[in-house]
Amino acid sequence: MGGLGRGSNTLLRALLGGTFDPVTLGHTAAACAVRDALGCTVELLPNRQSPFKSAPSDDAHRLAMLALACAEHEGLSVNPIELTLAPPSYSVRTLEHLAGEEPLVFCLGTDAFAQVDRWQSPHRLLELAGVVVLGRPGFPLPARPHGWPVQASLTEFKQDPVGRWTHLPFAAIESASSGVRNARAHGGPWQAWLAHGVAEYIKDHNLYE
Repeated sequence: MGGLGRGSNTLLRALLGGTFDPVTLGHTAAACAVRDALGCTVELLPNRQSPFKSAPSDDAHRLAMLALACAEHEGLSVNPIELTLAPPSYSVRTLEHLAGEEPLVFCLGTDAFAQVDRWQSPHRLLELAGVVVLGRPGFPLPARPHGWPVQASLTEFKQDPVGRWTHLPFAAIESASSGVRNARAHGGPWQAWLAHGVAEYIKDHNLYE
């Protein structure tokens, strides 16, 4: 897994967690931005149960939709590890299970980054991985969590990510999963926010009606 960070000899393993209920074009755009910036593959990790959200839809449906979305993009894959762990899904615990020889890179949006101080063992995150903060429409980059180091440049981060964090601005797509679910339930337009295969899967299985 992973690949050579461009301009670096470090083999990286990038992870993007989320509920993915359903996976949207915004999710895959973020994953592709990380793939291109770091020159590595990206694993999408569906949460079993986020401590900050209500229970998601059926795991099998979410995994199937993720597989369809990732199939359209080279270097993206699905890792279901959090679905095998007892809820709620804590990022620190997931990183501990995935720790190995490859440096881990944990990716999250600016909205989630603003809440990191509320997470389980937030300082442990940087002991286990480097953190990439992805821009998200409507959520500017907040102040770094208490006790975290100053932001590293992308070059510094790629060479030695663990213990560092960096911000990756990109042309984010506003396509929240909640917006898809609400539009689908109330008869509004929703398919433009999704990969074609994911939209067809939702229709075929009568999801979010």
